[in-house]
Amino acid sequence: MTATLRDPDTLRSLRPLEIRRYLEATGWQRSRVGAPHSPCWTLRKGKSDYEVLVPPSPELRDYPLRITELLHTLEVAESRSLPEIWQDLTLSGYDVVRVRVQPKDCEPGSIKLDQGIVLVQSTREMLLAAACAAVEPRRAYPTRKARQAAEFIQRVRLGAPERGSFVVTALSPVPPSLEPGADGQERLDVAEPFERDVMLKLVGSLGALRRAAEGGSTTDFDAVVREGVSANLCAAIADMDAAPAGTEGVEVALSWARTRPVAAGLPRRVLISSGAMPVIREAARVFRETTPVEEFELTGTVIRLDRPDTAREGTVTILGFVEGSPRRVTLQLEPAEYAVAIRAHEERLPVQCAGVLRRTATSFRLEGVRGFDVANVT
Repeated sequence: MTATLRDPDTLRSLRPLEIRRYLEATGWQRSRVGAPHSPCWTLRKGKSDYEVLVPPSPELRDYPLRITELLHTLEVAESRSLPEIWQDLTLSGYDVVRVRVQPKDCEPGSIKLDQGIVLVQSTREMLLAAACAAVEPRRAYPTRKARQAAEFIQRVRLGAPERGSFVVTALSPVPPSLEPGADGQERLDVAEPFERDVMLKLVGSLGALRRAAEGGSTTDFDAVVREGVSANLCAAIADMDAAPAGTEGVEVALSWARTRPVAAGLPRRVLISSGAMPVIREAARVFRETTPVEEFELTGTVIRLDRPDTAREGTVTILGFVEGSPRRVTLQLEPAEYAVAIRAHEERLPVQCAGVLRRTATSFRLEGVRGFDVANVT
């Protein structure tokens, strides 16, 4: 890593804004002394005084040299290694989510491969659930997520492993807030970007989930849906605990991007004990089974037709996929559409349609059916 920090391109990748926000967060003070375009920052620590210059642009010829000098000063002032300081500097534009578990049957910092895969996938589902809740809080989200939430999850990065118990680190880039003007005006009071809304929703929903699990009733879980608790979030958290068998619980910690400060007092850590997981898993199941799926698109084969002689409409049963598994779905069709279903059944052709999917005691029902026709299979 130290060798990498001698590479000019690597050093140029560090933006001046990231440096300034890091210095602000670690107690450095901007001095009025020095060139106007290369501000001087000072720090008094004990009996020692330190000073660094922040070059204004990576395009300057001596930018790598100035960054090297700055890093070495920080190394001395903070009594930390260059790799540690570099990591903090380069992550200053990210909200960092750390999901921590401690499997009892593994060495510290390790986990069984299959369990690790489940843990990473569950972390993704947790963040996706928070993103969906930031768009619109719901009891459950279908397979097809809101476009804004799907685009957000594509921007999240998987961070490097960390020491201690096994940790999955997710990095969510967040746009920097604008700095005050030279006249000292305050930062603009505007809405947060969606990326930050997701992280705020995540920390809020996890706290609400823990409270609901402590209550343990359907009413408790229904009351926190508006705070971002959903079947998807419940399932993701429960799967995290199930992945590393024997864990004492799941800890989710957040570090906020220094380039976009948050209000003081926001929670930075939520611990959900293993004892709460059975209740959380049951809440996920109840939410899913009692929540209709809007705009559900069904494709499958007609396996049953039923229309009494005196009836105008007919009942059709289709074998299709719901949540990745083959399920029987019944629907009512008008005469013209029922005739299409008869032909599809006779010729063994797949059909497609859309509507509101509801779970019944033994199967599923599609209501408000539209667009029923033979599927266009190429």
